[in-house]
Amino acid sequence: MKLKQHSIYKKLILLRNVENSTRYYLLQVFKTLFDNYLLIREYGALKNRKPTGLIKMYFNTEKECEIELEKILRNKINKGYYMNKEIAL
Repeated sequence: MKLKQHSIYKKLILLRNVENSTRYYLLQVFKTLFDNYLLIREYGALKNRKPTGLIKMYFNTEKECEIELEKILRNKINKGYYMNKEIAL
């Protein structure tokens, strides 16, 4: 029997140009096997193979996750990031 993997619920890609380098900020929301929500924040420079950082945050409800996602988005847009892509699955 094959175990069910996390399914992507939402994916956002933000970009920002800084001193001849493009920085990215990837936000992904997953619904877990236990009906919780996982928000993964990955960031770094596009020129690097590996991300600079990775942060995982768990939430009990979709509403809590959406509130945190909106806070992060507002913060990043205020810092000069722009939305490149939004993929809702």
